[in-house]
Amino acid sequence: MSLLRTHLLLLLLLLPANAPGAGRQLVAIWGLRTPGVAPGAARRLRAELARGVSALPGFRLVGEKTLQTRLRRRGVLPGASWQQVRKLLGVKYVLSGTLAGLAGELTLDLRLQDTASGAVVRQTTVALPANNPALRNTVREVLVRLLLPERWVGALDLRISEQGARVYLDGKLLATSPLDKPLTGLLPGKHILRITKEGYDEFSRFVEVRYGQTARLDIDLKNAMVVGLLYEREKPKPPPPPPPANPPPRARKAPPAPGSRALPAVGWSLLGGGAAVAGAGAGLAFAGGKKTAGMVMIAAGATLVVGGVLALLLAPGSDTTGENGREVSLWLSAGGGSGLVGLRGSF
Repeated sequence: MSLLRTHLLLLLLLLPANAPGAGRQLVAIWGLRTPGVAPGAARRLRAELARGVSALPGFRLVGEKTLQTRLRRRGVLPGASWQQVRKLLGVKYVLSGTLAGLAGELTLDLRLQDTASGAVVRQTTVALPANNPALRNTVREVLVRLLLPERWVGALDLRISEQGARVYLDGKLLATSPLDKPLTGLLPGKHILRITKEGYDEFSRFVEVRYGQTARLDIDLKNAMVVGLLYEREKPKPPPPPPPANPPPRARKAPPAPGSRALPAVGWSLLGGGAAVAGAGAGLAFAGGKKTAGMVMIAAGATLVVGGVLALLLAPGSDTTGENGREVSLWLSAGGGSGLVGLRGSF
């Protein structure tokens, strides 16, 4: 084919590998003729084609006006050859086709052609449904079939009542029951499913594989019949989980003041020394008859004990609220001619 068609023309602009945005494929809708098609239906189809192309990964839509301006600036006329378009715009493939309406029905024929030779690479013809949701799905399937043929697949999930049965699809042995996973990567359309097992009648029937769906068949091999058939659409892959939120930084404890690490040892030394001095003073006051000297020593010992308690409370990690069970007490008693002094503490 040497000349550009003026029916429906979708130009697939492949950027050079060294150009900015290399790897992106630009698709433009251009020159749509709609013989026998109502204007409203034609506009709906244009919108769905644009939506479908934009939804395909790796493709970006070029507006019709933008494309016309680009071609006009380069001097490309409707009578230009495929080779001229390829040379001027870097177009490798062209999606061309015809949209026709007859008796209220729309038929779309699309062909993927190589601009170097005009050869048809892939082609499909479909009847377009009238309602919008079905039209959108049909247009998307057509575009996937032509632009992303590797994704134009479906699957079969076979659940066979007997183990050890051989499963053939279109004459090719694929698996033996039980199947641990569905048969994937199957072309949509009708296929011949055959299941055999020694001692059982052969099971054979046509099964329909649908694009983007898994056909689940429950098969009773004893009676060679299908007891359940359900089509399930592929579930979209869940988005990757968000990265874990960084925990708030822990408040760093202020480093202990110089010499504060020695406070516990100092505190206990003061407690022990104070208790000893107070005990000696009690002995002098109550047993030795030196009441004045004994009372001075008791007072000095009590002072040392108070200093020890303060040192322990100010030590790193101490809890001045008493919630950790810190307790220090000094007790003094006299009787029977002798004085007793005691120190009790818990930390």
